[in-house]
Amino acid sequence: MRTTVEPEVHGNEAFIREVLAFIELHPELWDQALWSGVDPRTQAQTHCFGGWAYRLATGCEHRFYTIDCVDQPTIEDTARRALGITPVQAIDLFGFIKKTVRTPTGGIGLVPVTFADLCEQVELVTGVRFKPPIEVP
Repeated sequence: MRTTVEPEVHGNEAFIREVLAFIELHPELWDQALWSGVDPRTQAQTHCFGGWAYRLATGCEHRFYTIDCVDQPTIEDTARRALGITPVQAIDLFGFIKKTVRTPTGGIGLVPVTFADLCEQVELVTGVRFKPPIEVP
């Protein structure tokens, strides 16, 4: 997977930060593996980064990724446009569901991403840092 910032395409910085802030405040509603799901314990609707971008941008809930409305933008396209990112950047962010790690036996395994991993990926792909360092005068 390509994971570098595209020159001159840094996205809608304010909205990217808004989506990350929402996820940080509501981690129980974030599931990076699904555009939309339901938490079996609480029955609350969960979304990935792209799913929350869609929902926060439109105010609409979605339960499934559908393509039956040909004349309507897809959930992915709507989220991508709201975030101000390119299709390639969208793939790098929306498809970021697992990361490679070394196992204790020296092998390689895949584990779900954490919020910190997502923030790092967003910065790598868009150049937008979630919480910039505080400058002290």
